[in-house]
Amino acid sequence: MGTNSKYYNEVISKLEGYCQKKYLLHVMIGLQLALIIAITVFTVFALLELVSHLNSSLRTFVFYLIVVVTGGSIIYLLLIPVLRYFKFFRNESYFNVAGKIGDHFPEIKDDLLNTMQLVSSNDDKIYSPKLISAAFQNVYNRTKNIKFDSIISFKKAKSTFIYFSALTVVVILMFLFIPGLKAASYRLINYEQEFIEPPKFTFRVFPGDSEITKGEDILVSVFVEGESPNEIFFAIKNKEDVAYTYKQVTPDSLGNFNFNFVSVRTSFKYFAAADEVKSDEYKITVIDRPIVETIELEIIPPAYSKIEKTVQQDNGNITSLVGTRVNIKLSSTKKLSKAFLLFSDSTSVGFDVKENEAVGKITVRKDNQYIIKLLDEIGSENSSPITYYVQALFDAYPTIEMIALNMNIPLANDNRVNIIAEVDDDYGFSKLMLNYRLSASRYEPPQKDYSKLEIQLPPLEKEIRVNYIWNLSQLSLGVDDVVSYYLEVFDNDNINGPKSAKTSVFTVRVPSLDEILCGSR
Repeated sequence: MGTNSKYYNEVISKLEGYCQKKYLLHVMIGLQLALIIAITVFTVFALLELVSHLNSSLRTFVFYLIVVVTGGSIIYLLLIPVLRYFKFFRNESYFNVAGKIGDHFPEIKDDLLNTMQLVSSNDDKIYSPKLISAAFQNVYNRTKNIKFDSIISFKKAKSTFIYFSALTVVVILMFLFIPGLKAASYRLINYEQEFIEPPKFTFRVFPGDSEITKGEDILVSVFVEGESPNEIFFAIKNKEDVAYTYKQVTPDSLGNFNFNFVSVRTSFKYFAAADEVKSDEYKITVIDRPIVETIELEIIPPAYSKIEKTVQQDNGNITSLVGTRVNIKLSSTKKLSKAFLLFSDSTSVGFDVKENEAVGKITVRKDNQYIIKLLDEIGSENSSPITYYVQALFDAYPTIEMIALNMNIPLANDNRVNIIAEVDDDYGFSKLMLNYRLSASRYEPPQKDYSKLEIQLPPLEKEIRVNYIWNLSQLSLGVDDVVSYYLEVFDNDNINGPKSAKTSVFTVRVPSLDEILCGSR
């Protein structure tokens, strides 16, 4: 009787379950503690590097110290518990475990340990095998429903995880919001390299390299990142200069440094410097761009408007009637290779170029905007051209009003109708038409289409009172015949086509003899 007893093996299996759960707990806690130690040590030395900027030798020592501490923590806190989980290097026997379980469960007390010691003894001469088997079976029956591994609680592992998570969040925030901490970590990892200590501040220069037109002003601004100095110096060197000249600049209310270069004529190089810190070197390139020197507009309205042409100097804005022709002549400060107008609707009109002069023409069609683009012989383009506006004026419709007879009337004995009307237009008329047709008759079918009779108008007039006597004798009208008529006037717009206006339709009826006799009484 001994270790071959099934009761003995069952108890040993339960004791082993207890051991494995205990070492699994140690593994979980050890992993978290090892990570906490590694993160803490690395962060502390990264902060030290951030503050002290250690040289390569000291960083090498620190790096290997971190490796030793981290490695030792991993071996002691993680690797050894893992090996013990797999039954290597265990520092306690099943008898020790049985004693702990007996201490935890009062119903067992020392019985489990005493019985195991009886079963494990090879001295069968003292106790009979039957006595040992009966004693162990009795203990087994008392412990078979007890879970030995229930003693082990993972609460400590959970609390350790809370500390680990909090530490991780804090370290991440530190690396995100502490300037230079990531760079310090990089220096620790690359311990063999020598790093130059960063300056107390750096310069951000605007506009940096730039091109301007000759004679323009340019404002150079320096923004300081880091601890701002009380003053900086602008180092400037023109083309013809051998050395830099320095100009002192103090900060404005926002802590920025500004220097305005006025009426720049030549290209120059520059940089900002203070306390042995200097910016990159930049260059302002001065380009002698072409500039519109003079502009002349000859504005020729449509002939029908009878408006005199005008000449407009140094003003490219145009306000004129649709159909107006505009001849444009301009001169530049430089010889030109190309000149054109660029409109806001993306259309363009090219100019004829000769030396530093250019001529072109446009026709006013609609409201628009345009700029003048110039290119000199080397392809330099004028900068920031002025935007000019084109305002198109439209010819209004003519108006007409029938003064007399503005009603339906019987035809007089002399077969005449006296028509009086007033016509009005902004630029004059092309014609006035009397439209008429036989609209009712007892002797023939009514006419569908109107016949036309032109009434002559005096030329060059914009407001006319028309007095016209219409003789209807030639129409050979019979009694009760009705003639419908109206007037239509046309303006003289030969650009978009004449527009017209009409009166209402009126009628003239031929009365009977009885009506005439009754009317004479």
